[in-house]
Amino acid sequence: MSVTPPRKPNTKTCNSSTPVDVQYSAAPACTVDISVLTPSRFILQRERQLPYRDAEGRVNLALVKQSFKAARRGDLPPDCDAEAIIRRLEKWSRHAKRALDGSSSRSPSARPTPRHEDLPLSLRKPRRSCAYATTENTAEHGNENAHSPSKRPCYGSAQSPALVGKVRRDWPEPFSPIPRFALSDDTTFEQESTSGDSVYEVDSILKEGDRSFLVRWAGYSADCDSWEPEENISPALIEEFRLTQSEAQRYRGSDFLRGSEKRLWCDRCQSHSHPDNFSQLMRSTPEARRTCLKHRGASLMPTPTREPAPAELSKDRIARCRKFGLLVL
Repeated sequence: MSVTPPRKPNTKTCNSSTPVDVQYSAAPACTVDISVLTPSRFILQRERQLPYRDAEGRVNLALVKQSFKAARRGDLPPDCDAEAIIRRLEKWSRHAKRALDGSSSRSPSARPTPRHEDLPLSLRKPRRSCAYATTENTAEHGNENAHSPSKRPCYGSAQSPALVGKVRRDWPEPFSPIPRFALSDDTTFEQESTSGDSVYEVDSILKEGDRSFLVRWAGYSADCDSWEPEENISPALIEEFRLTQSEAQRYRGSDFLRGSEKRLWCDRCQSHSHPDNFSQLMRSTPEARRTCLKHRGASLMPTPTREPAPAELSKDRIARCRKFGLLVL
């Protein structure tokens, strides 16, 4: 009589339990009572150290970060593998961040869409408008008590008849150019970009008055020069202008050294300039007869005269002078 061997149990039918997905939590660490946690919620279960799960069994990102810092400090028993524990905590932290970021991206209604003012400057969509702020625009932005500095003639204004009808559209309102003068020293770039007062770049300071300065604006002609109060101009620009003026008076008609940089005198401009602004020949010319490159072209051009031609001039020379408009006979 043959005996049939017993069948081996089918592992698929016997193991009916399915693995449970790991859940994660972003709750603060202060909301988890560590004293009531079971030993399975700790990395070191016998010592009840380095908690990483809350009471519901979810991997808490704040607890993982806290335990990771403790492991990096060396707050571990001497007989444990510190490197393995640190790698395990890094893995849990990486998985928790990935899971929490994925859940927030899958539910767009979890976070409301931020307003335009709440976005950083790099993410804002520029608003196309004129670059020159007015009192009405300042009041609309809620800055009703803002100090309004004196405005220079701008495009489309009644103060500049030659520019009526032209509007600058190359500078969006939130993205004004980086100024060479500011309203105050502690004003940040974000405050300057979103404030109601427009900020413009200074090309040079021309003259100093009674607590005001005659300013030439970058990109504008001399017709747009305006007097600006001292508090509206950068202190660094004012200091540089006053230093240049004092040096021009002290070393008038001669060269001098500003630190390690030599400044040469231009007799035509009646001011000092960098050596690169002079030709090689003019650098060795005495100061009383030296001119910079700005006047180089003008010195080479013949000066027209309206005096009668001398009688001793030959006919050929008279013809050449008449051809170039140098003489009127």
